[in-house]
Amino acid sequence: MCLFDGCDRISRRAFVGAAFAAPLVARAHELSSSRHLVRRDYGYSRDGARIEGYVAYRTSRRHAPVVTVMHGNAGLPVDVRDTVDWLALLGFVAFAANPTTREPDPTTIPRSTLTGRGFGDRYIEDTRAGLAQMREEGIGRGEGQIALVGYCGGGYCGLLWNDTPNRDELGVLVGIHVALHNFGGDGGISTSRPQGMDLYRRMIAPSQFHYGTADHLTPAKDMEELRSEGHRLGRILEIHSYEGADHGFAMSSDHAYRSDYAAQVRERAAAFLLQHFH
Repeated sequence: MCLFDGCDRISRRAFVGAAFAAPLVARAHELSSSRHLVRRDYGYSRDGARIEGYVAYRTSRRHAPVVTVMHGNAGLPVDVRDTVDWLALLGFVAFAANPTTREPDPTTIPRSTLTGRGFGDRYIEDTRAGLAQMREEGIGRGEGQIALVGYCGGGYCGLLWNDTPNRDELGVLVGIHVALHNFGGDGGISTSRPQGMDLYRRMIAPSQFHYGTADHLTPAKDMEELRSEGHRLGRILEIHSYEGADHGFAMSSDHAYRSDYAAQVRERAAAFLLQHFH
């Protein structure tokens, strides 16, 4: 399941299968230093609903800057949790919220809901609520900006963050296979919610994007338009392409997963975060 028009609709098989997906190469929680990590499910309440989340941080870095991981899948699949672990090993406090906590069966969520703005706004606010509770409990830096690593629809939510209250709290965005246009069922451009490119033009924070050249949701022409806009606006922007990679190439739960490219994404994302977010 992803938040974009043009993605395949979630199937029950895909949702269940994600929980048993093959691990990423050199999974963060299998490294020897993982014994120094605190990793746990993190539940909290918002608007009368119980939200599921996952948090990780080094025992010596409980008050470190916070990075949230957002994504376009149902639940909190293994690769999302692994990304949280990896960010914790880098020295951040990392957190991910489950975007489909409120739905007993995510396979029944209507496409009109998934592709509407309300779903993205709710996901952002659910994430913010988790971050707020963490701060109250003394987890993460008590004030200042956060960074966001977003896969697919989670990357779009990173762009959408610029069109919500408290937009200045987003300090860095790393977007991985993120569509900049909303695609309708006929392949045309949908106007049901803000276009990613329009949202980017409002963005001040440094950003880094990764896309596969075989991904129809992130065509090279869109990435070149983004590069041009970043240059025109004087933004800090990096764009990396991966030859022949399709949508979802950096997530081990996706059929298009490429372990070699996923490792490159992490290497580049780590360097960008450590340079621009501290």
